[in-house]
Amino acid sequence: MTKDYFTVSQLCRSCGVSRATVLRLESRGLLTPAYVDAASGYRYYNNYNVAWVMQIQLFLSMGMSYDDILLYQRTNGTSSQLLSRIEERLRALQRTYDELKLRIMGDEAL
Repeated sequence: MTKDYFTVSQLCRSCGVSRATVLRLESRGLLTPAYVDAASGYRYYNNYNVAWVMQIQLFLSMGMSYDDILLYQRTNGTSSQLLSRIEERLRALQRTYDELKLRIMGDEAL
């Protein structure tokens, strides 16, 4: 039965995350094992879990918070509130980009 699943260690290696990260994702409600062995309590993960952990890592690298990711997960990516938050971050990033470009390029950028 468990040959179709990943152990915590295998999940960590597959996704390039630590065991502490996996446990943190579980405690925040962002990750649920695909299977928990009733006798041993060992948690097992499937390919969906692997893909989801990698997606979470991408979201975090883009500046999303755990709360943002949880909102994304709970609304299946349809939250207008989350969209507004991301749009604001995008505007702030665009302002920073424009400022840097002006400083680097000087009058050439105009």
